[in-house]
Formats: sequence, structure tokens, C-alpha cells
Amino acid sequence: MNTANDQCLLTYLPSTYPTPLQVSTSQTPVTGIVNTAALNEDAGQVYCNEILIAVPVGPDPGDLFASSPTPSASCNTSKWAITSLVFKSGRELGFDNDIEYAVFTFDCRSESDYLIDYNLVFGVQGQMTEIMSDCAIMILENSGTTKDPDTFTSKQTSYVVTANAPQFYLQNFVTTAPASPTVPATDFPNGADIQFSWESNGTYFQLYQKNIAKPIYEGMQSTFKLSGGVSRDTTFFLVAMMSGNPSGDSPSGNYQPIYLYDALTITISNPDLTPRSAVISGNASVGGTLGITGQTSLGNANVSGTFGVTGQTTLGKANLVNADVSNTLSVTGETALADTKIGGVLSALSQTNLASADITGLATLTGGLLATGNSVSLFTGAQSIQQGRYTATTDGFVIGTVYGPQGANQLCVCWIWGQTPDTYMNATGGNFACFTGSGTRYQFTNNQSFLMPVRKDTIWEIGFLQSTANQAPANFEFWWIPLGTGSSGQMLERIGDSQPPSQP
Repeated sequence: MNTANDQCLLTYLPSTYPTPLQVSTSQTPVTGIVNTAALNEDAGQVYCNEILIAVPVGPDPGDLFASSPTPSASCNTSKWAITSLVFKSGRELGFDNDIEYAVFTFDCRSESDYLIDYNLVFGVQGQMTEIMSDCAIMILENSGTTKDPDTFTSKQTSYVVTANAPQFYLQNFVTTAPASPTVPATDFPNGADIQFSWESNGTYFQLYQKNIAKPIYEGMQSTFKLSGGVSRDTTFFLVAMMSGNPSGDSPSGNYQPIYLYDALTITISNPDLTPRSAVISGNASVGGTLGITGQTSLGNANVSGTFGVTGQTTLGKANLVNADVSNTLSVTGETALADTKIGGVLSALSQTNLASADITGLATLTGGLLATGNSVSLFTGAQSIQQGRYTATTDGFVIGTVYGPQGANQLCVCWIWGQTPDTYMNATGGNFACFTGSGTRYQFTNNQSFLMPVRKDTIWEIGFLQSTANQAPANFEFWWIPLGTGSSGQMLERIGDSQPPSQP
């Protein structure tokens, strides 16, 4: 675009961040942002398809941005695109100077948007120079008063911004979730990571958490991630200073550091609470750990997490899962205990259902130990399984059986086996034949089986081996009999293939 001396048809107004712009120091480089609004302030129609913004760069007075790192640009609308960033001298651009410029070229994407009747703002940013001075930013505009781009002409204008002395600042103290770094947040789940960030030209920072004497972070970076978050509403205090590490580098003479402070309160959506007392007029539900150290009386209690009681306990129609009672447990109502450990005496005066209960004291069951009816039930159903390696979430038994095909006229032999960390089982079956001393042959079916106990959370395996000389394959089956609650499909997991032994 050739430069002309025509007056630009659009009016260009700058705004900066920070305001005013501040120069960098050798210890603290800072970023400056210059936004330029392109306004049609006249009543007439203005058409424009290209605008160049030239920012002086370098180490000399009059330069706004340092030579590196490379500055960047943006636009407030997708109707325009940033098509190039080049570095040129003023004479290459048609100016009467030898200043080096970073030249940002913005082009309108569609001819239908050449008419500037909408908000149009361009942004450029870069590392600020270290020299305080007035800096002239040049604007080159290709525009006209008709929609025909062949009638557009090049026009030029400029405005001046000032790079001022640095001022100590602390601002934009904010928290976000690490997965959403651009979305400010002040409410977090219990235990969730919290990302802190702030803007400052200070040289050292400390972050304090309420009721903690030492800082949870101190250093020169302006970001910090608090892993594990907090468990209840908490206020954080940020300290910025122009000094070194205050705990490891003592100032000399009468040096007095300058401090700036900011504070931020975080709320927790599901906090941990420690009240001195609580009265609940409605229903109470405990989804985690419930610990009680004194004498306790619970009526219609429903605990789905860990229930720990160290004193005498009376339950009236309770439903406990993962309970741990180290003293006397007295049950006066209809009660279900699942995965419950009772270290003292269990006294059940009414219908009681125990699933995976561990009772080390005397169990007095006046109402009976119930799963269904008035009898004890430990087995929850057999499940047919194939050979392989398994683990289960409950104790149980594995039954293996081997037998011949129907009739004994086809000879066969099959070996089945099972192995746990504690035991090894096997059985041999099929259709066999034997001969008497007179040469008479007898054929018969030999049915065999084994019963293998397994402990929960251990790895065990089962397998089979057919003889290569079989006239027909022998039949075999494996069954898993769990001792516990829940469906057998949820309690058993196949984790791989078994490794059969060599053929006997």
C-alpha cells in the first residue's frame, strides 16, 4: 500500500493496559497492550479494506516495544484478519525517518464488510522498552467513500503514547480451575486443585492461607497451583514486595521494603464441618466416615460410609455399611449390618441381617440372623465360569467337576485343576477302560470333582487339559460359589488366561 498524505477517513483512538504504560526493568520485563479503535465519527459512509498499524521497536528513545520477544496482534471481530507482521524501516513505509517498526497488517475478509458501520478495534502487544519516552504509532489506511475498492486511496495518521516510569502494582488476583484457566472461579469442590494467578511488577511474592502461619507459596513467579485444594471456606492473602527472599536474604542498613496486599475468599461446595453441637430435626445421611467416641443411640440410622464407634452403641432399626464397633453393639430394632466389624458383644433383640460381618465377641441373637425368613444364608448364588485367572471381592468356593460323554463306548480322559496362593486342587475323569487277567475289557465312566476355597482379593486360577488320544472330549464344568452380598457378576473379575501344566 503506497503512503499518501490524505487525511484518514476513520478516527483512531488508543487505550492502553496498564494505564499509563510502564517501561520494563532488567529484572522485571512487563507487557504493554495498545488497543486502537477505528471509528466512523462522520455522518457519511466510509469504506475500508486494509489498515496497517506500525509500532516503533528497538532500544532507543521513541521506541515502544523491545526488539524481542516478537509482539503479537488481535482484533475484536472475525470480519477482519491479521494477515502479516513484518519489520520495516520508516523509509520503507514512506515515512521520513529511519525508525524500525513492527508493522501489523489487518485486512477485511469480505467486500460486504468494507462499510465501517460496526465496532472495530485492533490490539497489539509486546514487551515494553526500558526507556521512558513519547512514542508515535503510525496508522496507514486504505479507504474511500464508495464501495468500489478501485476508488480507495492510501491515507496516513498517527497518535502518541507515553512509556512511563514503572510503578509498583499488584492487581488481577484471581483463582481458576486448572482445567479452565480462562474462567475465573471462587467456588470449588472439596479437595479440588486451585490455580492462583496475579499481575505485578514486584520481585517476590508470598501467599498465605487463613490460620496457617507460614506461606503456602513464596517465590518470584506470579502463578501457583494449590494441589488438593481446601476442605472448607478459606481466605487467602497475597503479599507482593520489592525485595528478595525475606527469610533468606536480610536487608542492610535501614532498608524498608514496600509491600502490597490483596485477599481472596474461596468457598467450598461440599465442605468439611466441625460444629461443637448439632440438632437435626429431619433426616440425616452420612456418605463418608462417621466417627463417634461417646455413648451413642441411633434410631433409624442410615450410614453408607465408614461408621466407627468406640463407646457403647444402641441401634434402633439401623442400616450400616462398613461399620466398625470396638465395644458393645446392641440392636433393638430391625437392623441390617453389611461389612461390619464388631470387636465387642453383639446383642440382637430383633430381626438382624448380617452380610460379611466379623464378630469377635459373643453374639446373642434373640430375633435370629436373617437374610430371608428365619434362617442363616451366606451363599448368594452359583455362577458358571470358564478357565482363567480370577480375583473376587469376597471369600468363596470353586467347584470343578469332570465326567465322560453320554455312554462309555468312547474312551477319553481329562484333567481339571485349580490353584490359589494357599492350595492346589485337581481331578481326573472321563470314560475309562480296564482289563481283567482273562483279557476281559470293562469300560466305565469316572466322574470326579474338587472343592477349592479362595480368599477375597487374592488371585486364583482354574484350567483343564484334554488327552490327545481321546476318542471324544470329556465334559467338565467350573462353578463359583461366593460368600457375601451383591450379585455374583459384580463380585468376580476375570483378569487373564490360566497357564495349564504339561500333559500328565
